[in-house]
Amino acid sequence: QGVDLIVFPETFLPYYPYFSFVCPAVACGPEHLRLYEEAVVVPGPVTDAVSERARKHGMVVVLGANERDHGSLYNTQLIFDA
Repeated sequence: QGVDLIVFPETFLPYYPYFSFVCPAVACGPEHLRLYEEAVVVPGPVTDAVSERARKHGMVVVLGANERDHGSLYNTQLIFDA
C-alpha cells in the first residue's frame, strides 16, 4: 500500500497507564502490578514479532511501549527499521 513509516503513540503497548490519573499511587497497587507484568521486554517476543513484520513489509515502525528492565518500568520509544 506504499506505507514506509507507521508510528504508534506513547505507551501503546501494553496500554496507557490511565489509572495514574484516577487514583493515588498507593491505591493502585493491582494496576501497577498488571502494568509491570504486561510490560514489553526488550529484546523479547513482542519486539521480535514487530521486527519480523517491519522487515517483511519493508517499513519502519515507531512504537511507544512500557518497557520492563531489571525491576523498573520505562517509557520507551522503539524504532524498527526495515
